[in-house]
Amino acid sequence: MSRDARRRIALAAALPVLAVGLPVLTVLAVAGLVSWTVAPAVVLASAVRSLVVFVRLAGWGGAGARGR
Repeated sequence: MSRDARRRIALAAALPVLAVGLPVLTVLAVAGLVSWTVAPAVVLASAVRSLVVFVRLAGWGGAGARGR
């Protein structure tokens, strides 16, 4: 799989969280129902998830790569 295709899939995995989750969390933070530190944590977790998806699609390491 090409690097561009892996990048697009990894970004598409994070898009629903960023598009829906962040506006909802912002509204909840304005209302005082959640802490303001939650939104940056969600962005960081989404970035880490995208990195994991990108690496896993590359097939580096792990038992799954050896079985191919």
